[in-house]
Amino acid sequence: AQTSHTPAAASISPYQFGWADAVSATDRYRVLLATHQAAVAAHSQVDYSGIDTIDLDIPDDFKSIPLAAYNDFKGCVIRVRNTQRRVVLFTCASDRTPVNVDKALIDTGVFVSVPELAENRKLLVIEDQNPWVEQRKGYRYGHQRRDILLLENGHAKNSVVMPYCNVQSSPLCVCISPRYASLVVKNLTLIRDSSSTVITSAFDISGIDSVLVSDFSIITPESPLVGDNAVKITDCSNVTFSHVTINGTYSRTDYYGYGILMDNIWNFRAENLFADGNWGVFGTNNMNTSTIANSTINRFDIHCYGRDAYFDSVSFFKLYNQFSSHFGIVSFRHCEFRDFVPVLIEPSYNAYTEFDLIVDSCVFYTTRAKNYLVNTGSLDGQPNARPELSEKKLPRLKVTDLKVFSLDSGRPKKRVAIFKKLGNFIRKRKINNTLKL
Repeated sequence: AQTSHTPAAASISPYQFGWADAVSATDRYRVLLATHQAAVAAHSQVDYSGIDTIDLDIPDDFKSIPLAAYNDFKGCVIRVRNTQRRVVLFTCASDRTPVNVDKALIDTGVFVSVPELAENRKLLVIEDQNPWVEQRKGYRYGHQRRDILLLENGHAKNSVVMPYCNVQSSPLCVCISPRYASLVVKNLTLIRDSSSTVITSAFDISGIDSVLVSDFSIITPESPLVGDNAVKITDCSNVTFSHVTINGTYSRTDYYGYGILMDNIWNFRAENLFADGNWGVFGTNNMNTSTIANSTINRFDIHCYGRDAYFDSVSFFKLYNQFSSHFGIVSFRHCEFRDFVPVLIEPSYNAYTEFDLIVDSCVFYTTRAKNYLVNTGSLDGQPNARPELSEKKLPRLKVTDLKVFSLDSGRPKKRVAIFKKLGNFIRKRKINNTLKL
């Protein structure tokens, strides 16, 4: 495997596989598939020199194009048209092996007694077989919490979001030996053609430590298509997005579609990210430590189960940030909220947890509809069955140097709320933590 974020010594060109003779958009897809397959087999990389624009048609026998460890598209623009079936254009996944782990070890982070985990760099994926949330209100599913630990010679580099060594948890573990020491995807623009009738996602990356996506843009026209997951990353650690643009998604304002879909990630960082779509561009679960800096986005969310989210010099617009079952901290420093709710506690999971919410040196541009810092959710319903969620709690809030302006013309609202309740208010509801205003 290549060392971190460095190219392979040799490279393979599409011209070696008939690029010059590829006449149709389907021919060009087949050349790219063969080239990438050869590069992966040779532990090499694809050389995109001399190729600036590629038109691809998805054929009926489509197979996803495998990513090498180092993928520099050298500024190439790929325009893809898909009238066949839903596909992912580029993929990378590592092999998985079930492993028996005593749940007491999970919380200690020391696995030297487990032969499969005692040597080299491994990823340990943990899934609690007992539901974290039995039933999400209004949906046909609940939530299974998942964690990922990065191991070096049997010692974890990080910790789980919440403990597993208790009677209510039943963890099932999988060991991943990442197929690459790191994965790099950079210098690519992907345009999803307006004549497409089904979705083509850009990447699906799973089971890798040290992922870098940089100088990448994906452009999606207005379309009746919905349910997007333009970029999907699961069961990874140390994931970085740098200079990434997501311009549109297959979604509506009333139907989901994500630009970045992530599940079970430790240490996600985005810098110089621009992301907008009809729906919120992020859709994530099971996130442990997220940082976004110097970016402009329409929403960040952790649907359910997360810890520690940091935002520094981020401009938020149009929607809201959404959290449920979050622990640790949510910190906004030098951020701007424009027609935007900084924090909404998603009520459908009925999982109201205590975390520290810091708003420091920020600017809040309010509207009549969005003139409050925190939507507390409904706080109604029965207690959650999990002991960790049985009490309903709100974040501990600290606000420093917040400047507030109104975007409303005429007679703007002069009041700004700290907490706003969703739905009918139950006045005698006890909140089991102390708010520090």
